Amino acid sequence: MITAADMDYHKPDPDAFNWVETNAFQFWIPEENISCYTYVLTRPNAGVCHSSVYLHKGFCESAADALWGDARMHLPCPETLLDYDLPNGLGTTVIDGPNDYHVRYNSNDGACKFDFTFNALAGPYDPHDIDQNPLRKQAQDSTEAGGWGEAWSNGHFDMLGACKGTLTFDGKSYEIDCIEAMDHSWGPRPEWEMGSISWGNMSFGPDLAFHVLCPIELDDAGNTIHQPLTFGHMCDNGKIVGLVSAEFRTEKRGPFGIRQHITVVDELGRSWSMVGEAVGHAPWHTSYPSFLIFSSLYRWTMGDRVGQSHVMEVYGTGTLGRRARAKLL
Repeated sequence: MITAADMDYHKPDPDAFNWVETNAFQFWIPEENISCYTYVLTRPNAGVCHSSVYLHKGFCESAADALWGDARMHLPCPETLLDYDLPNGLGTTVIDGPNDYHVRYNSNDGACKFDFTFNALAGPYDPHDIDQNPLRKQAQDSTEAGGWGEAWSNGHFDMLGACKGTLTFDGKSYEIDCIEAMDHSWGPRPEWEMGSISWGNMSFGPDLAFHVLCPIELDDAGNTIHQPLTFGHMCDNGKIVGLVSAEFRTEKRGPFGIRQHITVVDELGRSWSMVGEAVGHAPWHTSYPSFLIFSSLYRWTMGDRVGQSHVMEVYGTGTLGRRARAKLL
């Protein structure tokens, strides 16, 4: 069970130099198909942190197409995660743990600014909590339950929430008003291969949103092969309902998803089917040194409901390197 205490640092293993705590937030501007990702990875035992702010619009085929990229590798580690401001201008304050945050950014040159609140739809979802995750009983241990090897085995939560605020870029202001997901995790994490996953959400409004995670593989043609759901949940009119299964079919253009069919079944036995059409995509290469994210911004339809949100395919650089070598040999 996640409490307000989990918003701040957890006591690290003093012998684990690679212990991390993370905060990840994102938002989008539907009228402009603008996406923004923010990531903070702290290493309290080493006294440093990494931070990435990435902004793109529409379909970006390479990192060079991004509107904005600000990645810093060796910033001083903040003393607390409850209220901090980093030298790159990114800051976060917990307003009402464990549900609400204030996130802001003011680039060092003043060209990019945003300020928004994140208010949880139903509170944090803990994949290790058997009361929230109906699939936890099937997991052999915390590593399997965490969904991403040892990286999330010590602790992790996802949270769906409403983002409201303002983005100002090159002097033009945009309203932030969307439903998105954030996450926080802690534990030892090497800067090396951690497996490939699909992490994303399908949001239809403050009363109905879904979040899913599953392992993925690439076949020889580059198609995404989804493995069984590791964990997932939905926010249904302010209540968290666990998911028990999910089926995915992703159509791709290059490494990016451009159309996705998803059917999930919740623990109450209800089935939900939705289709997403990409309105933007980009490679987010600066979130973490050892993996590359291919993120798509989808516009979702489910019956008469319409929504929008991100789905990310995360691949370790080791995995991509092995595929590249196989093509050459």
